Amino acid sequence: MTIREETEAIERQTLSRYATLSENSLGRRVPLEPDPIRPCFQRDRDRILHCKAFRRLKQKTQVFLSPEGDPPDPYAGGLSDRTHNFPRTAPE
Repeated sequence: MTIREETEAIERQTLSRYATLSENSLGRRVPLEPDPIRPCFQRDRDRILHCKAFRRLKQKTQVFLSPEGDPPDPYAGGLSDRTHNFPRTAPE
């Protein structure tokens, strides 16, 4: 069993029955050779995260890359000077 097949088995066991599993993907217009390690959705995610355009956005907007295994911490800093918090007020 390859690493990809093991990952797909974990998807079947852990994801909701309504989730689209990577093994049931409809594929692409241009067929690609299956990767022995990464399922197709993980491959797409890696393409987005490592593309030049996404890395440029990281410097301009609120794009946060959290380290693996770290839960998101809303109280941790990291907000840029372009972030504005507006308190919500109840309508009168």
